[in-house]
Amino acid sequence: MRKYGGSVTVFLALTLVSLMALTGGLFETVRAAGQNTYVQTALDSSLESLMSGYHREVFERYRIFVLENASAGRLRDQLEPYLDAYLGEAAFYPVTGRKLTVCEPVMITGEDGTYFDDEAAAYMKAGILPAIADSATILRTASDTDSAESFGEVTEELAVSGRGVLRLEKARDRIFDALAAQKSLMDAGDAALSACDGGMFRKKTGELKRELSRMPELAAAYDREAEKLGEELDQAERKASAERERLSDAGRQAADERLAEYRSYTDENGARREEVRRIEAEAAENLVTADRALARADEVEEILASREEDDDDDDDDEASLWRTVLAVTGAYHRKAPERSGRNRRKLDLLETLSGLTEDAVLALCVPEGMPVSRGSVNPAGFPSAEFTAGAGRMRCSPEDGASGDLPSRLLFDEYGLRFFDSFRTAQEGKGFRYEAEYLLFGKRGDRENLTMTVMALVGVRTALNLLSLLADEGKTAEARGAAAAIAGTAGPFSAVVYSLILTVWASLEAVSDVRVLLSGGKVPLSGQQGEGTLSLSAILERGLGALDFSGAGGAGESGIDYPGYLRLFLLLTDRRTLRYRMMDMIQENIGRSEPGFSMAGCAFRVEAAFSCRGVLVPVEKRAVREYR
Repeated sequence: MRKYGGSVTVFLALTLVSLMALTGGLFETVRAAGQNTYVQTALDSSLESLMSGYHREVFERYRIFVLENASAGRLRDQLEPYLDAYLGEAAFYPVTGRKLTVCEPVMITGEDGTYFDDEAAAYMKAGILPAIADSATILRTASDTDSAESFGEVTEELAVSGRGVLRLEKARDRIFDALAAQKSLMDAGDAALSACDGGMFRKKTGELKRELSRMPELAAAYDREAEKLGEELDQAERKASAERERLSDAGRQAADERLAEYRSYTDENGARREEVRRIEAEAAENLVTADRALARADEVEEILASREEDDDDDDDDEASLWRTVLAVTGAYHRKAPERSGRNRRKLDLLETLSGLTEDAVLALCVPEGMPVSRGSVNPAGFPSAEFTAGAGRMRCSPEDGASGDLPSRLLFDEYGLRFFDSFRTAQEGKGFRYEAEYLLFGKRGDRENLTMTVMALVGVRTALNLLSLLADEGKTAEARGAAAAIAGTAGPFSAVVYSLILTVWASLEAVSDVRVLLSGGKVPLSGQQGEGTLSLSAILERGLGALDFSGAGGAGESGIDYPGYLRLFLLLTDRRTLRYRMMDMIQENIGRSEPGFSMAGCAFRVEAAFSCRGVLVPVEKRAVREYR
């Protein structure tokens, strides 16, 4: 027997133990790595499952993914069962000390609504982008619309000033009418004195005193109108200055010319106000003279009454007594202003037509047989109530509207027209029907939003039509002739009437244009010379009766239709405002079938973290999912 015969066995045993230890270590290392990957996969998949619970109705109606009623606690409670199911199926990867954390979710209303914007534009990319016109054409059209809208606002301010001029002229006419009445009463009183008729003299002088007593109020009324006109013209100049950069060259020139005409009128008004003050002072003196004449008449009557009844004085003596009263009335200021040759009926008509109320314009523009919805919404709780400045048109320039990514902006605006009803596409049975108009103005009532949209359209069309009229020498000559005839004189007042005539003419053409749009027709963006449908003579004779809507429904086969103008207005509206107002409408419509639904409670992005004790080392994983 050999003494060391088991040495090989020991060596092999030690080697086998080492190999088994190494293999076991490698196995556990691989298992730990697999567990690390599996936990990440489990967390990712659980979060995917959670996000698959998006609000079905919001997606089906608006193609927007949102996770409703999203709060960190609620989402953790929903996520945990998914994660437990994954981990429970992997006994090979045991874990202990689990901790699941869900961060506060990012809401669809966050980041100025950009998440909503991204989802809407992403959906619209499929099959829509090729149909959009080239960027240069879009920006040029939007710029023309923006310039027209600005010029329309300036024109409206000038129309307000024009009505102020007419009111001031009326106040001046009332003063001159009073002067004419005073002179007539003075002459009648003198005639009574000449006829020795004291009673008639007293009657006429009493009427004269009442007329004279009205003069301070008439003068004060003139001053009030003059002050108001000055304020209105200052406002028009401020508006023209604020909108100057947005005006086209033609619009800027037209605005400057109109302002110069009004300023020429008000510059002349300084001398007129001095004249009114002098007339007021003379009226006060005439009132004193009238009292003196009445007092002298009392004395004459006392003298005549004191004579004996049988005292047969000759008539010359009585006449001489009454002539002493005539000597007093001879001190009257008897200004006899010349009656102006102005046509007051047509001036009143121009004032009425230039100051049509919004309700009147809406009634004229809406086609017969298309009732205006009275639907309304309660804006409390709307995203826009929390995240934007509220109701009203939030205008922006074409460059600002298209800043960043013009195709994305156009897709977003197209989303608004596709998924939200307008006047032309409104559905029966809906409480709130004019959603696209709401996107522009954010008013709580259908009628209010439609009215604001119609007024914006009328403003744009008025500006374009006015520029067209100014470029037509024949029509401007016709308007100047009519202004001179109506004003009764040349000069600054006639120039103001001329400006008002053109504004009224353009605005009534605009009403006719908008009626075509609301009827489903088209009108060209730019007013075209010589294509007006209304004659000036018809307007000045029949006023609104000159409007003929009998063929409006079938008119306008070329140009831009109502949705086209809405598309331009959307591009000229602040994008952030549009995002939140779109979310308003989604919340309103979903909330009708699901009370309490809130877009502010809907998540766009969820982030979760999970930690545990794994096979060998702690495991910490994080996952983020968003609807993008």
